[in-house]
Amino acid sequence: MSPDGSHLAVADAGAVAVYVIDLNQPSSIKSFPYASQFTFSPSSESPTAVAITNSGVVYIGTTDLGGYGLCVEIPHSANADSMEM
Repeated sequence: MSPDGSHLAVADAGAVAVYVIDLNQPSSIKSFPYASQFTFSPSSESPTAVAITNSGVVYIGTTDLGGYGLCVEIPHSANADSMEM
């Protein structure tokens, strides 16, 4: 949850996606498929942890089957329709 309590970011490892929910409008859930940052093994990586700032920047922690992980910063406005990686 963002520190100001306005947005919730959720990592879904099974769907390989991240969701951002505007808590003032809980029915407006934005879904973002996660694109792997590993070019050598893109199918084994899933988002497993997230954090979101008041300004809407989403941080994603990942896990993959090979035992490696990655933390990436995704500049994302809570009002945007896509995330840039």
